[in-house]
Amino acid sequence: MQTLEPPKLENITLYYREGSSDKVYQCGIESAGPRFVVNFAYGRRGSTMNTGTKTNVPVDYDSAKRIFDKL
Repeated sequence: MQTLEPPKLENITLYYREGSSDKVYQCGIESAGPRFVVNFAYGRRGSTMNTGTKTNVPVDYDSAKRIFDKL
């Protein structure tokens, strides 16, 4: 019997700081049942983040990974 290992979900956090600008960008692949979504958040460090999704409906892992890599 072969056990399938679930794909490794990915997350990244990026920081940008120059002058008075201090920003945070986050992106991640998250499980949505058997499929996946790509969500993001961005904003000024320490304040409320703006959030959204790059996938209107859950997609297979390969599609989610391509969207994640493109961001």
